[in-house]
Amino acid sequence: MPDASCPFCGSRQKKTKEHRIPKSWKPYLHLVPEVVSTTAVKGIVGEPSGSSRCQLDVQYGGICAECNNGWLREIDEAAMARMLNLARFNTQEIPAGEVLSVMRSVTRAALMTTWGKRDIGAYPAASFIEFFETRLPPTGVYIFMGFTDWFSIHAAGHHALWPVEESGGAHLVSWGLDRLFIVAVLPKDGDFVSATTVASSLRKKSKGFLKQVWPNRVGHGLKIPSQNAHRLDREVVGGLTQIKPLLFDEEPLIFDVDPERSIARYSGMSERELLEAYVTRPSKQPPNL
Repeated sequence: MPDASCPFCGSRQKKTKEHRIPKSWKPYLHLVPEVVSTTAVKGIVGEPSGSSRCQLDVQYGGICAECNNGWLREIDEAAMARMLNLARFNTQEIPAGEVLSVMRSVTRAALMTTWGKRDIGAYPAASFIEFFETRLPPTGVYIFMGFTDWFSIHAAGHHALWPVEESGGAHLVSWGLDRLFIVAVLPKDGDFVSATTVASSLRKKSKGFLKQVWPNRVGHGLKIPSQNAHRLDREVVGGLTQIKPLLFDEEPLIFDVDPERSIARYSGMSERELLEAYVTRPSKQPPNL
């Protein structure tokens, strides 16, 4: 049976695995020793699972080799220096001339996260096609950024969906890249109204923590906020990236359960101690801007 179509170009040719975050960025970033994944559907939390890989090892199949090794790679190469310097908190600025390259790279990562986690309720198929055709963030996409003192919150990518079973709605994707925290809103089934609703709530509740960086005024640079980096912890992030707290003012679910292997390995250690003992430090400095 032939392979399924590439979600970007529709090709049924040879498929490859696409990294969610480029593997070539590994030497420049702090790397976690284990990725723990937890799925919550309609507020019901599933059993956590762990794997002995870092956040930049995460990759998903089904992307054609031509897309993977061609324009998708070029997008990340163009944004690499700025993204890595933002992640390491060497800069808070995105100059006007680099805004589009950064937004393309972030959009690619957001789309790949929905693709890899599509079992919770599909993925924004129309946005994949539009991104392939225009090389621009698709219609109805909103992107927010901020800084956190907690390395790589949602390191492997978090994907929330509202509503889950009905047609229409919005995808809410978030991930941490060292000190940089990113949230993207994408329309589900072309529902721009729901995406705008989610983005509006996020804009209102994230004041002081996150800045909407897309859509952005043409010709204007950006400065990412950092004044509350020390407060952007798991609880605050949960309130901004889980649908029920964001839209319906419920308390966020803070997942304090871990796989048994992880509990045994890290028992009795604080988050700060874990960072010191287990996080792999960068071996290279980001490219000069």
